[in-house]
Amino acid sequence: MKLGENGFSLIEILLAISILGVVAAAALPKAAHVLAVSRTQRVVSDLQTLDAAVIMYETEHGEQPKSIDDLSDYVQNVKKVKPPQGSKVIINSGEIEVKKGEYLLKKGDDGLRATLDDHTADEFMPGGASTGEKK
Repeated sequence: MKLGENGFSLIEILLAISILGVVAAAALPKAAHVLAVSRTQRVVSDLQTLDAAVIMYETEHGEQPKSIDDLSDYVQNVKKVKPPQGSKVIINSGEIEVKKGEYLLKKGDDGLRATLDDHTADEFMPGGASTGEKK
């Protein structure tokens, strides 16, 4: 800028915008990953809560619940417990998009478990199932 002139030149404005663009491009993937980690922790928490409710139901009633709705005495507002549908979560060191909008109970080798898209809480946690195969 020359002395006595007010304002910025077009080159100065373009340079500033370019620098901001580079910084934003570097920060955006990290922000997306942090959001995926947050959603994953929510899913793990929900699944663990539902697994604990299944155990309490079995202990109290002597049989397995038929659906998640049966767990309403153990989980407040169980019908409102929903996964972040359409969002990405981390599983087995990769990201998957949540397809189904609900948690389901599924019988497996280790008993009745709460699942999201056929994955248990163990698979969403670090050190969980490493192959991505369904348990």
